[in-house]
Amino acid sequence: MRKTTKNYRIQRLIFGLFVLFIWLGMMYYSRDVFPVDGDMKRAQLSWWNYLSVHGMQGVVTIGKDIDADYTSIWYVIIALFGKLHLYPNLPVQYCIKMMAGFFTLLSSIAAFYIVKQFSAKDSWKPVITAALFLFLPAFFLDVIKTNLPDSSYIALVLFSLLAFIKKKNWLAWLILGAALPFKMMGIYFAPFLFFFYLRDFKENFLHKKWLEIVSPLFGIVGFLLLSFPGILAGQSFSDATIGTLLSRSAVGGLNYGFWDLLNAGKNWNWMPNIQMEQVADMAKFGYLAMILSFVILYSLLFNIKSIERQDELSLNLLVLSPLICWLFMPAQHEGYFALATVFSVILFIIKPCRKNLIIALLLNFILIEANHGFYRVLGSASSYEYLIVGIAVYQFYLVFRESEVFEHLKKE
Repeated sequence: MRKTTKNYRIQRLIFGLFVLFIWLGMMYYSRDVFPVDGDMKRAQLSWWNYLSVHGMQGVVTIGKDIDADYTSIWYVIIALFGKLHLYPNLPVQYCIKMMAGFFTLLSSIAAFYIVKQFSAKDSWKPVITAALFLFLPAFFLDVIKTNLPDSSYIALVLFSLLAFIKKKNWLAWLILGAALPFKMMGIYFAPFLFFFYLRDFKENFLHKKWLEIVSPLFGIVGFLLLSFPGILAGQSFSDATIGTLLSRSAVGGLNYGFWDLLNAGKNWNWMPNIQMEQVADMAKFGYLAMILSFVILYSLLFNIKSIERQDELSLNLLVLSPLICWLFMPAQHEGYFALATVFSVILFIIKPCRKNLIIALLLNFILIEANHGFYRVLGSASSYEYLIVGIAVYQFYLVFRESEVFEHLKKE
């Protein structure tokens, strides 16, 4: 038995190393593939050049001297590339792809340990998951598009989920907070953590589990920790923390999701053409719709009798939360729902069934199309948005049919 277990372990290790070697080769041969007119050339190349000259001091002055509007943690990382003489000795696309590859590997490792929590000791699932993650659209296309990588926040969110699974809620909130300075899309994971915080609050209070009660505050600590390098470089507390995030998170348009389905444009009279002066109020409308969606979803989950079934169905929040946020929040871009695609794959591996497979395939297909501008297969963004709405409604239904609300309605 021991020999067999050891043999399986060696086989899994060889398989994992083989896939890793192949992936590294693919990354190497795609090193010069990037969008010629993408953000790297249009905006970020000037940041790299500026910070390679000015170093850490440039973190303070970059926003004043040139057009730069990212959070300080990215400027610190770029300055470190210059400090280590990686840039400009290496082309900027190599440096950005190195960052994306690093965070992809971190995500793969996190996925390995997440699935390991739900697998038998000698299961192949963890190593297969880790291998698969290297090639998921959320990561592989992140490398190809050669922009400051979204895999940064996804990796941290995955480690936050791992901490939650290991019942270290304070750590889960801390890591989630650390994800936000990289990309604010990390906040899409917060409704999942918040549901369990609300559900367990009474028990934690009765048993005086103070660390659990204050655990969301660790999100602020994590956020400040990742903002601290900017402060050390000389930025003001405001600029290093909320200043840039507020400006980047300001209402910039209602381009995708619910807004695209609502907005008729200029060529149709029976639905509104949302004007720029209406955007701010409609954004508040969207936030209220998002809050209502989560209140309904939480209420349905709280009305499930079995704690085991409640725990199982609450996993739908992993997919639903990013979709709801993307559908209703302003200033969204095509692929901002990427976190849902990653979680859909994890859910299928943990619980392989037809519905989880279909949802994972559909969401990853839509993400690929999002990176191509939503026009190649179905011809319009609204077609893909209706698919996302359908997936979200179906996930709602899965929770609804297990709730006592559904039981009462059946009896009436």
